[in-house]
Amino acid sequence: MDIFAEVLSKIDRNSKGATYIPLSEYNIFDVLDIKAKEVVMCRFLADLLSPEGQHGCGILFLKSFLQEILKEYCISDELLAHTDIFREYVIDNDRRIDIVIKNIDFFVPIEVKIYAGEQEGQCYDYFEYAKDAPIIYLTRFGDVPSEYSSMKNFMTAIVHIQV
Repeated sequence: MDIFAEVLSKIDRNSKGATYIPLSEYNIFDVLDIKAKEVVMCRFLADLLSPEGQHGCGILFLKSFLQEILKEYCISDELLAHTDIFREYVIDNDRRIDIVIKNIDFFVPIEVKIYAGEQEGQCYDYFEYAKDAPIIYLTRFGDVPSEYSSMKNFMTAIVHIQV
């Protein structure tokens, strides 16, 4: 038995009967002091969504994300297995979309706003580039992009989510 397996086995034996806080109350991002670090959070989310992510779960997280957030239930597992996840996806005028989910059938931009301010026309440019695909807008409080970022009223194309 290797040392890690031995340590985990001892922890398991020693933890019998212990009480714990619910897992839903434990925030690893607080522990690591990274919950306000947008770049780090985007790296984590991109890896989690990637079928080839270090998590080793294949399409599980991507499929769940698309079903729960975009209500996309008819995407084949084969297509999801051939889906790429990009970080800092460069588009026109050197704009960078935080995360992009892309395969032969769809292009889904994800804009993450933890503490960063909005840029003029940012979401509008992403919307135009994505050819009218929905934009996922992740914020701390589930905010929608301002008119400054969206440039015109296309809010029905934005899925805003609280992180």
